[in-house]
Amino acid sequence: MAIDDAVRVEDTNKVAFYMTVDFPDLIILQTWAQSWASILSKTWINSYVIGELGRPEWPGDWGDYTGWLAYHDPEKSPLDDPTPIMCGTGPYMGPPYGGEISEDYWTIVRNENYWGGWPASWPAPWYPSTEPGVPPAGYIERLTVRSIDEWTTRRDMFLAGDCDFCYVPREYMDQVMGQPGIRCYYPLPVLAVDALFFVFNVSLETGLGNVLPPGTFDPTGYPCDIFSDVNVRKAFAHMIDYDYLIDVSFQGEAEQPATAIIRGLPCFNETIQSMKYYKDWDLAVSYLQQAWGGQLWSTGFTMPVFYNSGNIPRKTVCEQIKAACDWMNDQYGTSFTIVINEIDWPTYLNYLVSFAMPFYVIGWLADYPDPHNFAVPFYGSTGVFAYFQGFSDPLCDEYIEKGLTEPDRCRWYAKLEERVLELCPSVTLYQGIGRHWERDWVQGWYYNVIYPGIYAYNLWKAYYYPACAETDYVPGGAECYDVNYDGQIMIDDISIAAASFGSYYGPPIAERWHFRADVNWDRQILIDDIAKIAHAFGKSCP
Repeated sequence: MAIDDAVRVEDTNKVAFYMTVDFPDLIILQTWAQSWASILSKTWINSYVIGELGRPEWPGDWGDYTGWLAYHDPEKSPLDDPTPIMCGTGPYMGPPYGGEISEDYWTIVRNENYWGGWPASWPAPWYPSTEPGVPPAGYIERLTVRSIDEWTTRRDMFLAGDCDFCYVPREYMDQVMGQPGIRCYYPLPVLAVDALFFVFNVSLETGLGNVLPPGTFDPTGYPCDIFSDVNVRKAFAHMIDYDYLIDVSFQGEAEQPATAIIRGLPCFNETIQSMKYYKDWDLAVSYLQQAWGGQLWSTGFTMPVFYNSGNIPRKTVCEQIKAACDWMNDQYGTSFTIVINEIDWPTYLNYLVSFAMPFYVIGWLADYPDPHNFAVPFYGSTGVFAYFQGFSDPLCDEYIEKGLTEPDRCRWYAKLEERVLELCPSVTLYQGIGRHWERDWVQGWYYNVIYPGIYAYNLWKAYYYPACAETDYVPGGAECYDVNYDGQIMIDDISIAAASFGSYYGPPIAERWHFRADVNWDRQILIDDIAKIAHAFGKSCP
């Protein structure tokens, strides 16, 4: 079915999608809910993408559905050149409608005409933003995101209150944890996993180091197909001390998954976890002795390995593989040489897509929370990671397809996991546990595991303690307990708190959460909050 037939505009308010495969409804809805599945204005496309302001050299004619290939993937997108251009109906705007984009920061500004209205319906202060004398408005006017690589600069800005959110590396947590004005949410489940991917056929043209022809052995290099032997792959899998990796790189705040069907996804299989790889250098020796009929063991190799600058987990993986090979050389007189190289991220990606490295370590963040979104890139013959490994297995493809279309999906994903643990095309290393850091005047943030960015629409800035006059706030004073802002503490204040009893700020924010009812400022609404309000019954606020 051609794409023109598969997607049809049936009336002004209806777009119909006709599927050639019976996809699970949940996958379809989750995919359409993402920003990259948005339906764009045809007028805007004609103006800024294929028109005079975009790619005027393309007539906009699809022809036989291949003609457009001559015009796709320009060196610089017309949406960025000569100036950035945006399209959307969202709550905030970038250039040319407002805000700005620079090399090290970008800014968006509030769309006053946003169809959803201001402030957000939830989470937001319960009171109307137009009520006189009641701060805050319940939204932010401008959001600026800066790229600051230097940790000490970020730290000092965060502690000084010059930024509201901050990325805090785990190794530096103690420098900000417990400091005045700093709030941290933990633990946050994360649908992301890093893995080591073996390249089955390193390019003889672009490969790094002394890359030898297939099946050729020399201690000064390595055969381009060294990892096409499962014994070599499993040997390297057992060189890694996963517990040490997680302790050093994540301060223990991660776990080692057996496969890419990680915890938090449907069909996660706890039983499969017992089959994951583990550090065992003696077992690695056994595998290498079997590899390539013993030729690799007797000849040895010299292999360059790479990690991107500043990435401690990936550096640690390289160091552990080198340590294992050095140990074998000492114990058995072998000649296994690992040369570790630190390179920048763009170079790392370029090496990855040109089949230049013998293996690479990279991560995957869920596009939608379903095992299919992990199974395909890791183990499908058309998957992005599998492709750049040169890995393909008919059984994996069959199990992935049946996991998508058969009623008992989990049965097929379990078969897939058993298959990839047998083949070892890649080794899943760690699934982190998240933290979120913010200043304590930030309100409205909540955790969405499938939304990794900042959703500004729900945010506002103010201390959330329920005082009539924030500048006169006195913890424990009667002015703290006027929940509905009417100047006196009566039965309706108690009722509001009672309706919110048992709720908490999160993450995620409970639906019954009420910012004003948390009178003791502990981010949960319990009997002590209600008791404090009741104790102040009949009092007035200044």
